Amino acid sequence: MNAIQTLADGWLSPSPSDLQEQYAISKPAQAILRLKKRQESDRFPLPFTKIGKRILYKREQIENWLLANQNGNI
Repeated sequence: MNAIQTLADGWLSPSPSDLQEQYAISKPAQAILRLKKRQESDRFPLPFTKIGKRILYKREQIENWLLANQNGNI
């Protein structure tokens, strides 16, 4: 069984799979939501941090983003 790891300070482990497993946002959907043009034009862009090739998501920011987009604004 694949255990979901949480890093210090509420960060999800550096894998888009964790976001998919916990919040049902598929990897292709994550990639589209991270596109620069979407980040610039969306009212509530997907919050993420990229360090090298690793993509990190902070749990609290993702939960706030989901609440902000609950009316279908994604």
